[in-house]
Amino acid sequence: MSYRKSAKNKVAYHEREVRKREAEREAARRRAAQQRRRVLYRWTAVGLVVLLVVGVTIGSIVRAQHASARAAATGPKNMLSDGVLFEGDGSGSGIAPQTTAGIAPDATPVDTDFGRTSADPIDVIAYVDYRDSRSAAWWAANADSLKSWVTGSHVQLEIHPVALLDGSTVPTPTPQPSASATATPTTTPSASPSPSASATPSATPTPAPTSTLAPGTALTGDYSLRAAGALACVTDSTPAKAWDVNAALLTAQPTLPAGGLTTTQLVALVKKAGATSGTVASCIEHGDFTDWATQATARAQKSVPITGANPVSATNVPLIAVGGHLYSGDPSDATTFMSMVAEVYSVLQQESAATASPTAAPTDGATEPTPSASAG
Repeated sequence: MSYRKSAKNKVAYHEREVRKREAEREAARRRAAQQRRRVLYRWTAVGLVVLLVVGVTIGSIVRAQHASARAAATGPKNMLSDGVLFEGDGSGSGIAPQTTAGIAPDATPVDTDFGRTSADPIDVIAYVDYRDSRSAAWWAANADSLKSWVTGSHVQLEIHPVALLDGSTVPTPTPQPSASATATPTTTPSASPSPSASATPSATPTPAPTSTLAPGTALTGDYSLRAAGALACVTDSTPAKAWDVNAALLTAQPTLPAGGLTTTQLVALVKKAGATSGTVASCIEHGDFTDWATQATARAQKSVPITGANPVSATNVPLIAVGGHLYSGDPSDATTFMSMVAEVYSVLQQESAATASPTAAPTDGATEPTPSASAG
């Protein structure tokens, strides 16, 4: 009896040992599997990080190469003068940018030949920075009149975007146009009083400021450059939307955040203005024309093609000329600006009439005709 009991105890002990060893082996297998999973997860995470870094690096290199390729290529089409020229499309209600090739690498801009032999159309040239409050104030005060004149083929407006304020300290108040800015613009500029044919426009009572910079919010970054490049992107591939995009960029200035719009926000603004093409968005995102904008700004800071003002450089904005005469009045004063346009218009109208008149002395008591001061 005791022998059988002892044998049973030995069997039970052996079975317990076998189960114990199996349990230990199973636990070891689970620990090993868990360790392998940890290692796998760790290396997967490392791999993902590496892929992310490589992807970002490659993307940066591609973007840099893309921008470099654009810098070495031609500038934006329809901006051969470094500016976009808006004129009436002939319908009496539409505006169309003048079509040109793009400026070749390291070439000199081709100045627009306005002729200036007659009053219709008269040329207005404006150098603007989309970060600048004074440029925005000029547009806010005069945009309606300019649009009316351009659509009526009485004015050609050439906009030159420049980047002067990046990294500068500039004010950021909302422009407050004068009360006269709300006056309804006339279809054709009218002059009062009428200057003589040889008169020089004098509607510039306010001295030009020595600088557009003033104490304010410290701004850094390259918004002015990217905004100028954005207009170039639109003018290059969707020129019919260039007027609206220029207007949107200037109208957005008073509410810009401290560092300007991000590239994503800039693309959204341009799309909202009507330039919805994926080509335009890609151009802005890759900064295709920021190198051109840098070069165009440098060229403008050296000299600008404004007849009758020598020497002139776009070191302050807005720089505005009407028929080759600099405007030095308050940018937000619509009455003064409209008066200057009217004066220049009248002068050119009289000069054109005088040129067309016979040079011989009138006979039979006739007198030389006096050209009307109002627009024809």
